[in-house]
Amino acid sequence: MVTIFEGSVNNNCVRYEHHSLVMFYLDQAQSYADVALKAHSDGTLQSDSIVAIIFSAMCVEAFVNETAEGLFRKEDLDDFSFLRGQFKKRGKSSSLVKKLALIFWQAFQIDAPRSLLDSVEELVKLRNNLVHYKLTDTATKFVYPPLVQRESSGGEMMTVVEFVQEPKAVIAPFVQAVTGSAAKRSLDAAISVLDFWNENINDREEG
Repeated sequence: MVTIFEGSVNNNCVRYEHHSLVMFYLDQAQSYADVALKAHSDGTLQSDSIVAIIFSAMCVEAFVNETAEGLFRKEDLDDFSFLRGQFKKRGKSSSLVKKLALIFWQAFQIDAPRSLLDSVEELVKLRNNLVHYKLTDTATKFVYPPLVQRESSGGEMMTVVEFVQEPKAVIAPFVQAVTGSAAKRSLDAAISVLDFWNENINDREEG
C-alpha cells in the first residue's frame, strides 16, 4: 500500500506527501501530439512527435507504478517492478504491458482488453526505438534476391549479388514511423489505459 508514514524509535520518522505525475505527463503528451498532427511532414523526423511519444509512455509507466503502490504490499513492490516471484509472467510482451495486465487483474480480477494491451505494446516499441536507438535496426532496408553462384571466366565459382538490379522491396526507416499520427496513437493508448481504469472504478462504485 502507499506509504504515508514511517516511524522508528532508532531513526528519524518520515511523513510522505505524494505528487502524482500521471496527468502532467498526459497533458504534455496531448500538447505535443496536437502540434505534431498539424506540423508533421511525412518522412521528416520532428521533435514534437518524439516528445509526444515519450510523454505518453511516461504517463502509462507512472500510472502503473503509482497504482502498484496502492495495490501491493511495500515488500512486494520490488518483485512487481522486476516481474519476479508471484508476478513472473511468460510471453513476449514488454514488461510494461505485463505489469499493466497484472494491475487490472489485481484491482478488478479482469483481463485488460487485447486491443488496449496491443496499443501500449506499440507505444513501448516506439519509445524504445527512440530511447535505445540502434543504427542498423532502424535503417532503410533494401531487400534483394538470394545470393547466386556463378562461374567466372577462369572456371571458378563465385557467390555474387547484383546491386544494380531493382530491390524486391524497400523497408522504410524507423524515422518515417515517427509521424504525427504515431504521436496521436501513442496519446490515445495512454488515454485508453486511464479511461479503462476509471470505467472499472465507476462500475465497482455503482455496483
